[in-house]
Amino acid sequence: MTERLDPYGTWGDWDLDRFKVEIVRWRDGSHPPDGIFDLVNRWWPRLEQPAERSGAVDISDDDPDGNLWWMWVPDAKWLDEEAGYFRVQCRFAVYELTRPPRLTCRQFRTVQSMTPADVDRADGMG
Repeated sequence: MTERLDPYGTWGDWDLDRFKVEIVRWRDGSHPPDGIFDLVNRWWPRLEQPAERSGAVDISDDDPDGNLWWMWVPDAKWLDEEAGYFRVQCRFAVYELTRPPRLTCRQFRTVQSMTPADVDRADGMG
């Protein structure tokens, strides 16, 4: 394990058959609930299959190698009654030409999708 650099950072490695996957660094103070964190940990190794990355979007800014991507983590969303509705975004780099090929997590980011007032309006309560 690598030394913890901040209270929201968790690092670790998975050795998969074809990929070495470096996981998880949360880049903000809105750490997800434990169930979401567990879901992300189960989802992340599946990215070794190209079909699982079909929803990824190329990050063209500041990417000379052309291998940076981002995507929403499927089903990684939750409602915090006080803070609003959140989703988890994953940014990663794909190194398919290296041997063995690998994926590197650049960051997982909690993204606020709706404020509590937006949630109330969507529920017909505001």
